[in-house]
Amino acid sequence: MKRISTQVFLKSGNLLLCLLALTTAFGQVGQDQVTGMVTDQSGEALIGVNILVEGTNNGTSTDLNGEFTLQNVNLNSSSLLVSYIGYKTVTIPVEGRNSLNIPLEEDS
Repeated sequence: MKRISTQVFLKSGNLLLCLLALTTAFGQVGQDQVTGMVTDQSGEALIGVNILVEGTNNGTSTDLNGEFTLQNVNLNSSSLLVSYIGYKTVTIPVEGRNSLNIPLEEDS
């Protein structure tokens, strides 16, 4: 009797492990890296622009060259909120793109 209980436990443990692996794998579908550059209207790089994946805490800011990299972005359904002091805040749909060039307009 004890042997049967151990076999059932091992089988159910394996099933749980498989379900966990599948959930993790499917949870990552569409998750990728997005890179880009933020510039002003004349094409000059903007340093320190805030970029946030809408509805999350996943964000970054541009470097000295106006470039950014964001990890774990759902390429199919995410939008980026881009904000900078003195410029209009914009929402940019990712729409499956891995690379974005984002021009900002001055806020008057």
